[in-house]
Amino acid sequence: MYPNPNTGGFIVLYCVDISGKYLLHLYNILGQKVNSTVEFNISAGCDEIDFNLIQPSGVYVAILQKLADNHTITRKFIIVK
Repeated sequence: MYPNPNTGGFIVLYCVDISGKYLLHLYNILGQKVNSTVEFNISAGCDEIDFNLIQPSGVYVAILQKLADNHTITRKFIIVK
């Protein structure tokens, strides 16, 4: 994820081996979901997702989850206002 820290707009970089449906979940450091889950159809390979998050300063966690087998990629990031 970059930039990190950021002001709310960030890019999630990922590489996946298998195409499929993926979910992007965002949580604060307390484990509370801070957005609606976003669903993506992702092709095999590397790409990026642009995302804007309007939240107060703090530490957050992004989880990219593959629906078929629940494989996840987790990244921590910081928002600074």
